[in-house]
Amino acid sequence: MGKNMKKNRGGGGGGHHKGKPTFAPPRHKKVEVSFNASDRLDYLTGFSKRKKERRAFGLAMQKVKDREAKVEERKERREAQIEKIEDIERNKKALRKGLEGGNDDDDDDDSPPPPPLMMTN
Repeated sequence: MGKNMKKNRGGGGGGHHKGKPTFAPPRHKKVEVSFNASDRLDYLTGFSKRKKERRAFGLAMQKVKDREAKVEERKERREAQIEKIEDIERNKKALRKGLEGGNDDDDDDDSPPPPPLMMTN
């Protein structure tokens, strides 16, 4: 085959057909569609109903998430407060130990403990 020769691949592409004549595909009979009025109404109003349902579900889920966030926030606040109290107690204990440890010069075990310190702000 030369460079300028085209292969006949049997497909369309316009041009002259040699060989089999082409026929148009047989046409189907028209189908008559009848609508049930109530089914049609359900279908058309269903979009709105489903949208409302999705919105209601989303709002309910948002309420649940907000409530969980509140509970978690309260829990964190409570834990922070407990940690703060424990820290204050440790500081008090260390301060008392420091005051008691400073009086190791006398060997009096019968002496009463020192009075508690008054903290002023």
